[in-house]
Amino acid sequence: MKSTAYLTGIILFLLSGASCTEKFLERNNADWYSLTDSLRLDSYHETAAISIELPDRINADFTVFMRPRWLTFPSLRGRVTDGRADLILSVDRNNLPSYNYLQIGTVVLEIEDYGYVVLTVSYTDYGSPTISCSPSEIVFNLDLSQSFSLFTPSRGILVWEIREIPEWLSFSKTSGVLPYGETDWINVTIIQDKITPGVAMNASVRITGNSAAGDYLLKVTVSASTVPLPGG
Repeated sequence: MKSTAYLTGIILFLLSGASCTEKFLERNNADWYSLTDSLRLDSYHETAAISIELPDRINADFTVFMRPRWLTFPSLRGRVTDGRADLILSVDRNNLPSYNYLQIGTVVLEIEDYGYVVLTVSYTDYGSPTISCSPSEIVFNLDLSQSFSLFTPSRGILVWEIREIPEWLSFSKTSGVLPYGETDWINVTIIQDKITPGVAMNASVRITGNSAAGDYLLKVTVSASTVPLPGG
């Protein structure tokens, strides 16, 4: 028999899609309850307190039957009360593989005289990314469009966003998620009707995110000849 249990009270974001295997079910000759949600942890949220609600309001003991090495529990035993089981789980960084940013594991609870409940847990290690741009300054001299690359020179997953953009500039991309070793190429374009012809312009655009070094200021310089005076 297959039923569905529901995950409630999670302090972090949820995704759907947990599943179980028929082979495991047949081998154990037991009921299997597959959670409709999975738990997402990351390097900023490494501990979660969750509640699992079963379809039946039972009272029984449970044991953490299976778990990945990188997940720890204060106790591997607990109690289901009125169909609800409370769990606290934490990530053990000492048992995480090196330079593997995403881990996906399965937690299985064995509930006495009831069956098994499976929960899928994912963990994202953002590492210590930093923001770098090449070139480090955008200079417009006659051209109305320029491009630059954005990347993290240190290991990690960079979540970035461009802010404080002046009204006379347009960026082809203003946010993204960038793993170490990859590059985002971004086009910067001058909006001509927002700029005064024949006048040099300067600005600093702020790139924010989870950079270990803080925000990055990208300087933008526009020469007076880039947008000449009418008839000039």
